[in-house]
Amino acid sequence: MRPVRGLILAAGLGTRLAPLTTGLPKPLFPVLNYPIIVHVIERMRAHGIVDLAINIHHLGAEIEEYLGSGERLGVNITWFREKELLGTGGILRRSAEFWQDSTLVVTAGDMLSTLDLTDLVAFHRRHDGLATVGTFLHGWPLEEFGGDVAVPRPGSTVVSEYQPKPGREARSRHAATGVWAFEPGVVTHLPQATVFDLNKDFLPPFAATGLLHAYTADHEFDDFGQAEGYVDGTALALEGKLGVRPREPEVAPGLFISPTAVIGAGVTLEAPVVIGPATVVEDGSRIEGPTVIGGGCVVEAGAIISNSVLLPGVRVARGQLVARALLGDSFRTVPAIREHHLPC
Repeated sequence: MRPVRGLILAAGLGTRLAPLTTGLPKPLFPVLNYPIIVHVIERMRAHGIVDLAINIHHLGAEIEEYLGSGERLGVNITWFREKELLGTGGILRRSAEFWQDSTLVVTAGDMLSTLDLTDLVAFHRRHDGLATVGTFLHGWPLEEFGGDVAVPRPGSTVVSEYQPKPGREARSRHAATGVWAFEPGVVTHLPQATVFDLNKDFLPPFAATGLLHAYTADHEFDDFGQAEGYVDGTALALEGKLGVRPREPEVAPGLFISPTAVIGAGVTLEAPVVIGPATVVEDGSRIEGPTVIGGGCVVEAGAIISNSVLLPGVRVARGQLVARALLGDSFRTVPAIREHHLPC
């Protein structure tokens, strides 16, 4: 039986989170105060996938420096450094030698999911196809999902049509969730172009071969690649729905506070709340969950923070209200505090 290897897509520019990504690459953005790509790696490892490839481009040296060889996380990382972006499909061809004798599981580096990777691979191997896309059944109207759709043949898992972001034109409820499995033979079907997109350029024509299957399972997932998804995904994570949990100790039900955080007098904390190391919450402040405050933050006296995420190093001014927001500091390169406020 072929070994299983993993590919984590981490080369994007992070434009949907700009300007927060000017100085910090998106895969290192924290979810529950831990880099999202670490959560992704740990999920791979939990399913026995320890030989990983990661492609990098924007601020890639920071990602590589942080993760290194992967040894401290119990995995082996092979790095693919892209001088120019190859696209989510181009990296499949570029990395072909890495997985030439393996089943390859591919996932995005800015997404958390509870999809069972072990079961996905088992399903993939029970069929004669070369590729499998992970899906779930979305309710109508499907345009609310906004993602890609696989259209299986009636009574079959074989995908007859793959629709990139079809919106109201969707012909199936099988919504793709950013996880795939491939056999090495799929490389001969890839476009000859160096740069191409997996969902737009490869899977739609490939579906005509009958070699693409849809693995459908009920699971939770969230894309942390844009501000609204980041805040909503953090809430899901705090509810325990994304398979991750805070690393800070739970000092009271739903309150996870670092031992080095300083909580002032008269502070109100409404769970679930996570407060990172070396953060100071001054007197009379109010923190309403679901909220995560990163390390090294300062919440000045009387401030109110509700349903928000504060990235490391943020200072919230005295008496300021921060509601349903993703708030980040300069990350050393942008001079002012940046905010993404979302509709309530």
